[in-house]
Amino acid sequence: MIKETISKLKKGYDELESRNFQKACEIFGEILEYDSKNAQAYLGILLAETRVSNVSQLGDSSPGFSENKNFKKAKEYGDKDLVYALDHYLKKAQKLQKEKELQAQEISQRLES
Repeated sequence: MIKETISKLKKGYDELESRNFQKACEIFGEILEYDSKNAQAYLGILLAETRVSNVSQLGDSSPGFSENKNFKKAKEYGDKDLVYALDHYLKKAQKLQKEKELQAQEISQRLES
C-alpha cells in the first residue's frame, strides 16, 4: 500500500506540474479514500484548487487559501516541516496582499490629487 501511495503521489504532483489540476485532484482523492490522514494528498488537492503547481507558489497567491479545508487538513496531519512551509507561504501571501493594497491606495491618492 505504501508503494502504491508513493506512486500515486508522484503521479499527482506530475499532473500538477503539467497544470492538469482536475486530474491531480482525482489522483489525490483516490489516496484519501484509503489513507484519510495523508497530508501530502491534502496538500496536492489544495495546490490544484488554488491552481498552482507547487507549494512555493502559494506564497504568490491570495492568502484566502488558509480557509481551504485541505489547507487545514494538510496542517493537521503534516509533519513539522510541512506545517512550517505552509505557515511560511501563508505569511508571504499575506505580506504580498498588504503590499498590493498599499500600492492601490497610493495610486488612488495620486489620482485624487
